[in-house]
Amino acid sequence: MAQPALSDKETAHLDLPGKAVAPAWTVAIDELPESKDWLLEIDSPQVYLTFRVVEIPALARAVDLLNSARVTRLPGRKYPFVPNRDDVTLGHFGEAAVHLLRDNEDFSRCFLVAEQQSGSTLRVSLDEGDIRAFAEAMSHAIADLPRSSAGALTATT
Repeated sequence: MAQPALSDKETAHLDLPGKAVAPAWTVAIDELPESKDWLLEIDSPQVYLTFRVVEIPALARAVDLLNSARVTRLPGRKYPFVPNRDDVTLGHFGEAAVHLLRDNEDFSRCFLVAEQQSGSTLRVSLDEGDIRAFAEAMSHAIADLPRSSAGALTATT
């Protein structure tokens, strides 16, 4: 009897024996023409978001936050939310501030939040697989920055 054809998702699982396949995330950091501003593009299976970056060093802090969220936590225990550690302002989507927040629950979860001063808010939850994939994609995008921009990352982090 003939074997059924495998989907792309099943093929990806075959390519990485013994490893869980993380959702595909891509991150691009582009300097806007005739400007000193940067644009961050995030693309994943559930999210597509493009916004202006506040400052390049915030992206390295975001990677640190994502990696810290992957630390195993004790079940049934909340962790204190520390604003300077657990909330990184990434940039602006129009008038809305875009933040990366780490949840204080006993499991790994972060949020991408676009929030206006008027109180309108969009929050996207990132689970453990998303956190890992986003951190890796962000790290690759930072590594691809021109040396002059990447130097600003190491000078302040």
